[in-house]
Amino acid sequence: FMPTAGLGLGTSSGHWSFQLTVSFIRLQDPPYVGITVGASPITRDDNLASVQASWAPGGGRISAMLRYTNTIDVFEQDSGFSYASSLSNQLVLDVSWKWLPKTALFFEVSQGWITYLNDSTPEVQGGGATVDTRKSSSYPLRAYVGLRGLITQRVSALVALGYVDAFYASGASNGGILGSTYADAQISYSPSLLNRLTVGFHQDIVNSVISNFYYESAFYASYVQQLAGRLALDLSGRLSHRIYEDLLFDTTHSRTDNTITVGATLDYFIRNWAYVGVGYSLLSNLSDYHLPTGTGGGEGASVEYTKNQVFARLGITY
Repeated sequence: FMPTAGLGLGTSSGHWSFQLTVSFIRLQDPPYVGITVGASPITRDDNLASVQASWAPGGGRISAMLRYTNTIDVFEQDSGFSYASSLSNQLVLDVSWKWLPKTALFFEVSQGWITYLNDSTPEVQGGGATVDTRKSSSYPLRAYVGLRGLITQRVSALVALGYVDAFYASGASNGGILGSTYADAQISYSPSLLNRLTVGFHQDIVNSVISNFYYESAFYASYVQQLAGRLALDLSGRLSHRIYEDLLFDTTHSRTDNTITVGATLDYFIRNWAYVGVGYSLLSNLSDYHLPTGTGGGEGASVEYTKNQVFARLGITY
């Protein structure tokens, strides 16, 4: 059962505009064999709220945006991951200059504060040894420059390059030139108003449930097509290369995963404000890591898995 609910409010006056958004989502995954205790689904409840102010004087050639975001991410107690429940706060400043009518150069800086809700020091049995799974607070900083907007009437692009540092309170932190590099490149082509093709690349560091963080380099693509006025088809794919740092359950081994995600949805719009749809997603995780056996230092079960999901959905907007 994975409901999603959201609310957005916006207003503008003169050169200023303001937005307030709140959203909630409940996610469920099947339990995985290994360190997860019990057979209960992995269930997490996420609540995200943000407030944003934008300023665009004159003709809007120069603009600025300031946004604060609060995220509460809670793993339900029987999921086996309640130690990773977190509270995140983020402040973002974006300043842009339109050097062409619909193309802008921009600078963006963000500062985050990530803390964990469980003050105790939980211990779990992993690989035959009792280990401490207390997560380390972090203060991720990102600063980058880039270009976004239309290249031609049918082609739009986003290119950004900059610096990232997570500043973990304890344990491993990111480092090196590539480990401290934030990169984002995306290009979209719209042959008509009814379809759009997007391809992109993203490099960043990501907070992790099973380690301090992982380095991620990802390629992705999507295609959207409107059919017969009321049908909408969405195809997407993503290949992600992840290098985990400072594993919680095994400090003696490294872990590198490659995840392949493919998805498709087909929605039928009953009205402009309501739709029904069907979808399919495939997630395959390929890893060089095996769970420790706890005896003689041998290798245990592989953490590789494949997940297929077929779903139906109903959407209502107002």
